[in-house]
Amino acid sequence: MIARSGAEHGSGLDTLRRLAQRTFAWLNGFPRVRIRTERRADVHQAIISLACSVICLRKLVLN
Repeated sequence: MIARSGAEHGSGLDTLRRLAQRTFAWLNGFPRVRIRTERRADVHQAIISLACSVICLRKLVLN
């Protein structure tokens, strides 16, 4: 459950909403994820997994 934009600050769900939005923004940086051209779901899932791996690798290298 992700909090709405104007939710009470004490709920703690606001941080989860920001995390989800940031993750989707990072994934939108990959054109093959943003524009789905693959017909097969398993190939699309593999591309998303590769994109997540690249994002994690970039975070590890920068820190």
